[in-house]
Amino acid sequence: MSDYQATDTGECSDMLDLCSECSRPEVLAYFSDIEVEKPSFETTVRRSSRSSRCRLCRFFATVATAKGLLVNDRTEVEYELGIGQQDVERFVEGDLELCCLTLGVARPGTIYIPWLIVPVGTLIGSDPVTCQFHQFHHDAIDYNVCRDWIRHCQDHHANCREPFRLEQTELIGHLRLIDCATRDIINASKESVYVALSYVWGDDTQSDSLPPIRGCLPEDTPTTINDAIDVVLRMRRRYLWVDKYCVDQTDEADKAIQLAMMDRVYSCADFTIIAAAGEGSSYGLPGVNKTQRRVTASVKIRGKTWIPFWRYQRYSILRTMWATRGWTYQEALFSRRRLFFTDEAIYFECNTWDQRETLQCDLRKMDSAAAAHLRLTGLYSEHIASTKVTDDPLVLGMYLRDYNSKQLSRQSDAINALRGVFRFLQDYMPTLQFFYGIPVWIPTGNENGNKVNQAFAIGLCWRNYGDQRLTRRHTFPSWSWAGWQGPVEYPGSGSTEDLEGIDVQIWLQKKKGELERLDATVLEKLAVHNPEAIGYTPELCIEATTVDFMLCSASLKDDGSQFVFFANHQGSWDPSPTTLEWVTFFEQQERMRDVVSGSLELKATGLLIGRMVLLLVSDGDYMERRGLMGRFGSMYRFGSSAEQVYGIFDIRDFFPTRRQKIFLR
Repeated sequence: MSDYQATDTGECSDMLDLCSECSRPEVLAYFSDIEVEKPSFETTVRRSSRSSRCRLCRFFATVATAKGLLVNDRTEVEYELGIGQQDVERFVEGDLELCCLTLGVARPGTIYIPWLIVPVGTLIGSDPVTCQFHQFHHDAIDYNVCRDWIRHCQDHHANCREPFRLEQTELIGHLRLIDCATRDIINASKESVYVALSYVWGDDTQSDSLPPIRGCLPEDTPTTINDAIDVVLRMRRRYLWVDKYCVDQTDEADKAIQLAMMDRVYSCADFTIIAAAGEGSSYGLPGVNKTQRRVTASVKIRGKTWIPFWRYQRYSILRTMWATRGWTYQEALFSRRRLFFTDEAIYFECNTWDQRETLQCDLRKMDSAAAAHLRLTGLYSEHIASTKVTDDPLVLGMYLRDYNSKQLSRQSDAINALRGVFRFLQDYMPTLQFFYGIPVWIPTGNENGNKVNQAFAIGLCWRNYGDQRLTRRHTFPSWSWAGWQGPVEYPGSGSTEDLEGIDVQIWLQKKKGELERLDATVLEKLAVHNPEAIGYTPELCIEATTVDFMLCSASLKDDGSQFVFFANHQGSWDPSPTTLEWVTFFEQQERMRDVVSGSLELKATGLLIGRMVLLLVSDGDYMERRGLMGRFGSMYRFGSSAEQVYGIFDIRDFFPTRRQKIFLR
């Protein structure tokens, strides 16, 4: 008899409904004690359906479809079954290895991280820190567990404590809250402890009436907000902040004040309820009232219940509708404690560690050095920590990589939905200002006009991130990142040293056509008022050194940059064995794609800003931005052997330069 076969009648009956593939001894071996050494088991590709006669096949198919693969019960799905020792090293201490089956589904455009098939109730880890896999009830939330998570964070996590008290901020004069016990909308007091809600408005078909700013909530309050009120009360809190009812949606002045303080609203909240399920406010919070959670797959083998476990639940959250929306980005970013309600389970994370319903740990021991392998920090905590130790305004690019690819119902909100980030950066750099989203920071004592112009110019030197192409937002100027949708970044820094050697003069154009020189006084005025409301347009006049050339062809590199071959300003190009090329990042446009394919020659102007060159093309009386390139290029010489770098050269050495004024929009 094999060492892995059943040895008693009860266990044999447990195996009667397994197919020949699942009843193989080497497969069943993994449904014994997980600490016991197992035989070798090669990863295999299998297919089964949720209506299979085999209990294990049904279980495997259900797990394989748990991440959004929409199939009916009779459709066979393909998955990979293997062993999971290296996938669970984060869970163990010392020499203990957790051996269990892994089940993964490889799909294009997704991160391949397989499920672990684990036994309920089994302790993993070693003293002093152990954890236990837990099967929770899909139709009931254990609020005691949720309260324990938050209470422990409040008591023990210095990184998660509020940066300032509510009464220390100007927010106190503008903050309104929902009293969840009475459903009244009230003015906050300096002692108010409140919970914030982050959710997707969606079509909001449940509520057609204008939200009240005083009085009681309407009867047609959306389901998600009603469920959030219940959660607040069950968490033994009283007050809730929801943008729909706590910001006057009919008062543009009030909205502007509130939008500029989103960092304060969410960072001062005790915790944030995040509705990471559904596509709108009518969906509800799964597990709270009528919105049901998906039943977690389980199977009983050899007297134990086995469930799927996915360590990196954050990746499933990042695929939800909530995570794709622009407005929710800064809401999660500034929340110190985040309680996610997903279709499958509740997931908690703060700026120190994360917790979930399927893995129960002794919270008193989770903060010890011995538990470091069990901790994962929050989705956004690294951004916050990096900002606190820098005086570089171009750290904004770190946020834009994530934010600028997200969706907005109104493209005109591209800057408004990030004003909380602007405010947060200004806490650490008080002289930092923004104009159409471009950061302009002058260290104290350097407020003269030329330094302001240099700082603004370097703020124009953003580029698309990696291999991502951008699409145009025509509600904003082409020179601002807000004029394009897609991840962007800043390639350098904005320190005072980098301002040296930038020789530019910048004027802002007003609605009547007159030009006003950009200086510190103008920036301060723009910080208080909307530029267009006080007569400014998105057009700039920039005086700088420029070069003219013809773009002839380009080739795409793996990192998303373009090595572009240039002709001179007259359009002639010598196709000799010696070739010049400059690294260029294009914003996505039809004409740019034609250049890449070599089917178009395009006249362009390069505007020199330090070591960078803005790539501009003519659009009538104005120029528009189309890319960013380095000022220094390479000369390659080709021959019978491999290509060799012949030298590094300044673009000014090969193309005529001239000083001129450019009108840019």
